[in-house]
Amino acid sequence: MNCIYRWAAPAVLLLIVGFSSGCNRYGINRYYDFRDMLALGAGVSTENPSTGFAPASLGVYLEVTDFVHLGAITHNGLTAESDLRGSFAGPERRTRFGFAWWQMLRIQQDYGQGTYNVFKNPEFPWVDRMGQYGMRHRGHPAKRLNYEYFSHNFQQGMFLLPRGWHYWEYIGAEVAISDPFLTHLGVMLKFGFDVSELSDFVLGIFNVDFKKDDLSPDEYAFRERLINLPVEAVPAEAMPDDAAPADPTLDEGA
Repeated sequence: MNCIYRWAAPAVLLLIVGFSSGCNRYGINRYYDFRDMLALGAGVSTENPSTGFAPASLGVYLEVTDFVHLGAITHNGLTAESDLRGSFAGPERRTRFGFAWWQMLRIQQDYGQGTYNVFKNPEFPWVDRMGQYGMRHRGHPAKRLNYEYFSHNFQQGMFLLPRGWHYWEYIGAEVAISDPFLTHLGVMLKFGFDVSELSDFVLGIFNVDFKKDDLSPDEYAFRERLINLPVEAVPAEAMPDDAAPADPTLDEGA
């Protein structure tokens, strides 16, 4: 027991220092390592021209690592979520089908009319690094939280890994229900946990970057500049209406 306390005390101290010092890179990296473990989201929808009489939010979807998918769900409305280290709030259209390791999905988050954090910004150097050779695995980027590739057409196949291969041990559930008769109000809830990110968080306390996803000094400086820009200085480009851009990092057959 004394041995446990001997190791636990410095770990807790480092954790407290990390979270209380949000102005430094160590604290920010520990914060995002912690967020990588959890996903929470909620959404609302009403009857709209896209769905007509069909419920805008309906279904159940379960996933236990990338090998077990089961269910069908659709949500067409407003969503607010902490998507692991990413976050998004705004209009979203999401449809998923899954059985065993086969999936079909379309995730359309409107980045033009919504708000999102730096990890969903394709211009962020960290996003580019997560997709570079050496970070990829069988064509999949390490982490991908911007879903533009999946927004215009349904992608289907085995091991799609839409969030990136780092999150292949993600365990989650999504539930949506709608009143089809009177109010047509729909509600969507989702929860997820990634087992593998727990080890990255614990090792990160001791400054061991197990998954190599910590912000580098340049990436940290870019983030600081971006979040300190005036709102009017950040361009808000609407999502294009044509086909999704090619994604050379995606290997659907992997």
